[in-house]
Amino acid sequence: TATLSGWYPSNGNPFDGGGSVGARYKWGEGSASLRGAADAGDSGDRVGGDVSAEEIFEARYLFRGRLGVWQWDDKLRPDRDATDFGYVLGVGYRFAPRCQAVFEWNHDMNRLVGQRFRTMLTVSVAVLP
Repeated sequence: TATLSGWYPSNGNPFDGGGSVGARYKWGEGSASLRGAADAGDSGDRVGGDVSAEEIFEARYLFRGRLGVWQWDDKLRPDRDATDFGYVLGVGYRFAPRCQAVFEWNHDMNRLVGQRFRTMLTVSVAVLP
């Protein structure tokens, strides 16, 4: 009988596995979602999740937020293990049903970077119907 190693020779990389799950609920001009994921392997693990929500008021004003916790364990570099807590707050303006500008504030906290802040302005323009 043939063995699996004869059919699928090793490439020298360790095996990694994982999965994710998500759920989303929509209402009128808003939505909320929940997401979780886990990855595990010989070189380390990562697990975490986040919850987010978005609402559009008066068909023009957009508000969004996300809150998440992620933990990783790097077996190749044990000093890089950390748990991260972060959130994103965003406000925007919708010019047309598929055209908008959104300003987001991101804050992440973990023992490796301490406090990390980021801002981002995203402009989305739909050109085809």
